[in-house]
Amino acid sequence: MASTGLDPVTLHLARWRADTPGCTGRVHLNNAGAALVPRPVADAVSQHLALESTLGGYEAAESVADAIEESYAAVGRLLGASARNIAMAQNSTVAYTQALSAFDFGPGDVILTTRNDYASNQITFLSLARRRGVEVVRADDLPEGGVDPDSVRRHLSRRRPALVAVTWMPTNSGLVQPVEAVGAACEAAGVPYLVDGCQAVGQTPVDVARVRCDYLAATGRKFLRGPRGIGFLYVSDRMLASGAHPLLVDMRGATWTEAALVLLPTAPGATTPGVAPPLSVMRCTRVAMSAATAYFSVITSTSPAAGVSIAAMILPMRCRLSA
Repeated sequence: MASTGLDPVTLHLARWRADTPGCTGRVHLNNAGAALVPRPVADAVSQHLALESTLGGYEAAESVADAIEESYAAVGRLLGASARNIAMAQNSTVAYTQALSAFDFGPGDVILTTRNDYASNQITFLSLARRRGVEVVRADDLPEGGVDPDSVRRHLSRRRPALVAVTWMPTNSGLVQPVEAVGAACEAAGVPYLVDGCQAVGQTPVDVARVRCDYLAATGRKFLRGPRGIGFLYVSDRMLASGAHPLLVDMRGATWTEAALVLLPTAPGATTPGVAPPLSVMRCTRVAMSAATAYFSVITSTSPAAGVSIAAMILPMRCRLSA
């Protein structure tokens, strides 16, 4: 094959631009809101909608069940986790609030957070304060901006919070908060740690083992360039082992007996115990299910050895359906 004379980065950028019809008519800089989806994603959504129109919604989902199951492992790889730790939701905020609902907050419980959190998260904290008597405490900032890990440590030593919650990259600024340092402090104190990674996943490599979080919520529609209607939640093995689960569960995440609520056991291709089961079966936009693996396979067909890092650009999102 004749050489084009172009470097690998230029070649791959040209390929990705060709995959994105919106690039031909505008300069779109709002990935922080919702990115322009590439053609393989748009095609997969259309194809799955056509499949639903001929087979029916549930039957169409069943016909791609293997790919849907694989998406959990794909999201796990993206975060440095396993499929058993991944749950799907409609968006990051839903996943985030489901994680919050796993805590039985009561009067006087403390949520330790920052001064640079996502507005929806803070509104949820204020609602918990009004309804459940939770106290919302905000750690101090560093002089250069972002939460001060030493301030978090001081709060942890003075009064143990029920939860520490940090937004990795706030939506309204270029701030990047030191989530790993905060995670080390929480791990040392044995305090649960929830991270909003909505703006981080797809912009920066994410390894939940380094962050040391118990929960991390994110979305597919921003820097992963997926369709709207897909979010996900990472849940640590520690939380799963503890039996933590959201306030509201359904028949895919638990069984109903005369004696008690019994969480479903882990099984290949099935839901997982604890927090993951009810989240992993939350109803999402059905057409979004097809887009995940399609673009995942397109992007990952590019070898990193070619000089382009693609680790944070994959889109492995799918959802399961509730009955």
